[in-house]
Amino acid sequence: MPFQKKTRAGEDDARAARSTKKRTSSRKGPSSLQPYIKKLSKREVSKDIRVSSDALGFLELLCDDVIDRISSRAVRLMRAKKSLTLNSTFVHGATSLEFPPLLSHKCHGAASKAVATLRAHKKASA
Repeated sequence: MPFQKKTRAGEDDARAARSTKKRTSSRKGPSSLQPYIKKLSKREVSKDIRVSSDALGFLELLCDDVIDRISSRAVRLMRAKKSLTLNSTFVHGATSLEFPPLLSHKCHGAASKAVATLRAHKKASA
């Protein structure tokens, strides 16, 4: 008869209960911007608008590309200044360099409005 480890009473039951529990993964998959694009199109454009899945996919790729271009340019600016922190100044400069002047000016205005709204919301909830 093989060697059996002595266990305390109830320990086998606890092991059995743990093994039957459904385990959830702590890792999350890649995030999708599609729900946010849908919300934004309904709020900003028209409530009646419907967007096809192909159009959503295209818009998501466009957003990913823009975010990638801005972040890579901001990191290059950060390294040129020998800084260890990526802050809003570098992102501001990256948008100025990546986009045409009128579009970058509009981006800066929308970003400052969003930050001001966020700060006001945090202040009100605190």
